[in-house]
Amino acid sequence: MQYTDQIYWIGASQLPSALVRKFLLALSYFKTPQNFFLADPQVLTQHNFLCKDLARIKQIDWQSALKIQNVCEENQIQIITQQDVRYPSCLLEIFDAPLLLYVKGNLDVLNFPSMAMVGTRHPSCFGSEQAFQFAHSLEQLGFTINSGLAIGIDGASHRGALKGDGKTCAILGTGLLSIYPKQHIALAQEIQARGLLISEFAPLMGPRKDHFPRRNRIISGLSLGVLVIEAALKSGSLITARLGMEQGREVYAMPGSIQQTTSRGCHWLIRQGATLVSCVQDITDELCLTSSASMIPDRKIAENLRQKLTEQQREMLYFVDHSVTSVDTIIMRSGLTAAEVSSMLLQLELKNCVKVVPGGIVKLL
Repeated sequence: MQYTDQIYWIGASQLPSALVRKFLLALSYFKTPQNFFLADPQVLTQHNFLCKDLARIKQIDWQSALKIQNVCEENQIQIITQQDVRYPSCLLEIFDAPLLLYVKGNLDVLNFPSMAMVGTRHPSCFGSEQAFQFAHSLEQLGFTINSGLAIGIDGASHRGALKGDGKTCAILGTGLLSIYPKQHIALAQEIQARGLLISEFAPLMGPRKDHFPRRNRIISGLSLGVLVIEAALKSGSLITARLGMEQGREVYAMPGSIQQTTSRGCHWLIRQGATLVSCVQDITDELCLTSSASMIPDRKIAENLRQKLTEQQREMLYFVDHSVTSVDTIIMRSGLTAAEVSSMLLQLELKNCVKVVPGGIVKLL
């Protein structure tokens, strides 16, 4: 049975992450998910799909995908795939960008530069006040505030942005119809009305412990930087900050009392090189809005350039981020030898597809 491309995208989101990467690479040849899933298995084997991969593809629950699409239509939830021009270009830069996003609200907030704000679920009064004021000030300066809708610093950050024009994105670790925590249902509704709710999980998916660390990579990936306000040494906020560093984002931390456990995470980040922040100007002075993304051509132009590459060159390009990517990271991702990676990177450099910079390689397409 043939489905719409949207159904095929939803079905593909059921695949394990390693197989998702193969699927995305294969799209440069097949063009659409429909062409991919309707292709003869022998053709797929020519694109590095093993017998176990083909068996896993056959296990996709297409009826479940149809139900998800119906739920989205009934609840005015939009689905944005990686082939959609509305998909945030900054999120495409990260290595494990979600195949698709379920969104509800005002998509215009994605058109502004954004800042992630995260922190403890048990903040001091001072921490909550600072999160609210920083978010409000940054929003008034034209930033969209990204956070995770958790109680504590997340909630205060969202509310600070809502005090102004409401440019805020709540990235959920659940589906959009399973708001968590329950005490933030009203806040989520206000964000939906003025800002944007985002999730990579199907609308009815409930909270699962492993979903929240995955959610954090989207919070940082959507943002130019990550501001941490009060965080313990072992916390989801530090996971978000680490992911931001790996993604080439700026990381900022607000210092606090040495006697306060929720200041220790921020102090540790500062020792690791995060920028110490005491006022909004510390961020605006440090942050250069002409990021590496400004070097990236228009998506249509970039796609035309990609079509001129060999399949092996396109595959290698996939393992390079728009932020600085070390050669060791590229070797690990590709599974190739150092000599093979060096040779292919040189070919891509001669085609102006990548640039060698201090610390590694930057993708230009």
